Amino acid sequence: MNLINDSFVTIFLPAENVHCYKDVGMIPRIMSKETGIKSYLVCIGKGEYDDFDDLELIKLGSNKIFSEIKQLLFICTNAKKIKILNLYHWGIRTLIAGMLYKVFNRKGKLYVKCDMGDRGVEEIRKNPLRIFIIRALADISDLISVESSRVANRLNLILKNKKVELIPNGIVSNKKDNSTSLKERKKIILTVGQLGTKAKATEDLVEAFVKISDKIPDWKLLLVGSMTDEFKKYISAVKNSRLDLSSKIECTGEIRNRNELSGIYTKASIFVLPSRWESFGLVMLEALSYGCYFIGSDKISPVEDFIINDNYGKIFESGNKEQLSSILLNTINSGIVNDENLRKERINHIINSYNWTIICKKIIKFLES
Repeated sequence: MNLINDSFVTIFLPAENVHCYKDVGMIPRIMSKETGIKSYLVCIGKGEYDDFDDLELIKLGSNKIFSEIKQLLFICTNAKKIKILNLYHWGIRTLIAGMLYKVFNRKGKLYVKCDMGDRGVEEIRKNPLRIFIIRALADISDLISVESSRVANRLNLILKNKKVELIPNGIVSNKKDNSTSLKERKKIILTVGQLGTKAKATEDLVEAFVKISDKIPDWKLLLVGSMTDEFKKYISAVKNSRLDLSSKIECTGEIRNRNELSGIYTKASIFVLPSRWESFGLVMLEALSYGCYFIGSDKISPVEDFIINDNYGKIFESGNKEQLSSILLNTINSGIVNDENLRKERINHIINSYNWTIICKKIIKFLES
């Protein structure tokens, strides 16, 4: 494929259609709209993709090993036509790709988005080779970023000659859609994610809810997402343990339709993310953008960035189900989830601060400085 000169290229080999609506796809798409630059997404090409007038896909083929080689050949062949190269993660593959780009285009801009949480920083800090890699990557990059202030602060203690910048992820939102049904919230505690995985710790939320369910008889726990086989057995056993729990705990399965998921966000009063680790947690941002009161574990790397005061949510110690139960009960009894003005405040803050247009303008400013 012949690239247009001075293009913006994101390389993320595993990208599927869903990634075109996340950071991987939204950054090049918004760059195209805001600056007029031609944007490309280089990937293996797995499954079907929507058609985009602001993003062109370059598919390298389904064989992962060959695609890795093709990626490097693509960079060598097209480097001079790439004004900005956007790479993801911080490992040796990213370092090699970035070095090749800089060898063939010294004037080109390299932007590395680390997509890193607290666990990533720990992995680097304990390993001298990884420290060398991240420092080398930072040195050749024009911009290197992470998604939370906590991780940025910790990573900057490791880097010597280059500062990592805080550039959070954003959301695709329609302000009118997010503001609907402000007065029609139901007594629903919601979580969205891969239910049953160790990282998500959904069973902690279930047990915390069960503990107080008799004190909040009108409230329901809604679990949205794909489920592991073990979690299916677990939730079945929980429901069978008490007759009333069968109607109080609902599992929808995975919901890919954005309009359907938006409808669920607009009905829920409280959103809980009990993760044992989480580099960002986009669902947290989405829930807040629909006005949900957020309760999250302290292992979510950007949790302090979003819960700026008690009007936005509460933070609990990961794994502490007693504390989670107490926070849930106190939150419901306080009536804060019914305050329409606070709900509007949450919606406006997230939509005005974390939309992709604002974030991409920040990226452009860093690259031009």
